[in-house]
Amino acid sequence: MIVSPAVEKVAGGFEFVEGPVWLSAGDPLTALTGARAECLIFSDIPASRLYWYRDGQTGILREATGQANGNTLDAGGGLLSCEHQNRRISRMDGNGIIKVLADRFQGRRLNSPNDVVTRSDGMIFFTDPPYGVDADDCHAACEGMNVVVHCAAMHEASAIAKDPLSSIELNVTGTLNLLHAAIATGVKRFVFLSSAKVFGEPATLPSVESDVAIPQNTYGLSKLASEYHCHTLQAQANIQIVIVRPFSVYGPAQELDSGYVGMILSSLLGNTELNLPGRPDFIRDFVYIDDVIRLCSAVVTADLPGITIFNAGSGKQTSLRELLVLAAKISGVDLDGHYRVPGAGTLLRMQACMKHAEAKLGYRPKYDLGEGLAETIDWFLRNRLVAGKVAGK
Repeated sequence: MIVSPAVEKVAGGFEFVEGPVWLSAGDPLTALTGARAECLIFSDIPASRLYWYRDGQTGILREATGQANGNTLDAGGGLLSCEHQNRRISRMDGNGIIKVLADRFQGRRLNSPNDVVTRSDGMIFFTDPPYGVDADDCHAACEGMNVVVHCAAMHEASAIAKDPLSSIELNVTGTLNLLHAAIATGVKRFVFLSSAKVFGEPATLPSVESDVAIPQNTYGLSKLASEYHCHTLQAQANIQIVIVRPFSVYGPAQELDSGYVGMILSSLLGNTELNLPGRPDFIRDFVYIDDVIRLCSAVVTADLPGITIFNAGSGKQTSLRELLVLAAKISGVDLDGHYRVPGAGTLLRMQACMKHAEAKLGYRPKYDLGEGLAETIDWFLRNRLVAGKVAGK
């Protein structure tokens, strides 16, 4: 007998999903889902989230998953996840507590765990391919390319704080591997997305590309080290390099625990209480993701010298107090924001000077903060990812 079952789309609005697992009624993890009953859970790798789905409703099970992909349940009902970005296998129990089961083999860090299964006796088996770390993998990715745009990085503050050496290894070594591969395969232009955090605490605002860079946190240090490698290798090889330094990027599908806009969104959508690290007078340059993409697209084809650096910001400064007021106005929700002591290396002020990009590329940001926030909030509501304060207005 030949069976041809129909394929049905049950949910959308994601970036790259993987690792589906079915939770049966009574499984401990069902208590953490909005369904509170049997449901499907799965990973959205680039968004670094785990979702649940049941009867047309979708919600977030876990944030900041380290770009988890493969998942499975163990005999005790715990969820095992391959955290690609964090280079580890983790277990989440029915209380939401995360435990690292494995992050090393024979004394060396795992590469990028991908798939995991368990045996009835409790034995765990998982794959560990060298995606994004191994030089051969980078070489294969660059083969036949004219331009390479390098965006990947370990950027989650909590993960970096727990394991700063791994972030240095992944960000710097990964960039070096990809840049060497680009040179070896004859790539003409290498675009590296660095970070505004390389500047550290600025002496004056706005920050100009030529300002002295003194990073104050591990992430900024790893990006600056990668920039230095770009300068050194560009001088030795026939390749054009463009370094882009994004400021506080936000927009649809962003991580809800990442950055000030993400934290505000999480509160608006009913996931968390609003507790911002810093003070109301902290200054940021919030830039909408579409504007960053437009700038990156421009540098791909622009006539530029051997190595060029561009800021990617809005060119405007906004205090956290002003951000809260604007978000409340757009959403119609009274945001009761609280502040906590920020982590080490948190900057007081950030603002980009965008004159260089305008002069060399004819580029100007299109979105002001109000337009970008409205687009972002609308995206989360349209995709029905969560039901919270805004949805219930």
